[in-house]
Amino acid sequence: MLWLATLALAQITDFATLAKTNPFTSPADAAAGQKVYQGQCAGCHGPQGEGGRGPDLARPVFVHAPSDFALFKLLRTGIDGTEMPRIVSVTDKEVWQVIAFLRTLS
Repeated sequence: MLWLATLALAQITDFATLAKTNPFTSPADAAAGQKVYQGQCAGCHGPQGEGGRGPDLARPVFVHAPSDFALFKLLRTGIDGTEMPRIVSVTDKEVWQVIAFLRTLS
């Protein structure tokens, strides 16, 4: 029963129809993304993306995600064999907004 409830809450993204560039890049989007980041990511990556348990995110290019689209996919699917989990507890818009925030750090 718990598994079904978790599945129902999970955000399902259709990568085939997803925008290839971030449609949410305004300062307001980055500010909203910062709030999501603080709740979902800062525990591992630091409050300003400086790293910690997770890698430094205050850089212009990420090893596993050279584009915003690749970063979106990485956030949704996680990285096998690492501590980076799938992020399914937020909307697609919120994922894009987190990416907008990350771009302000580099």
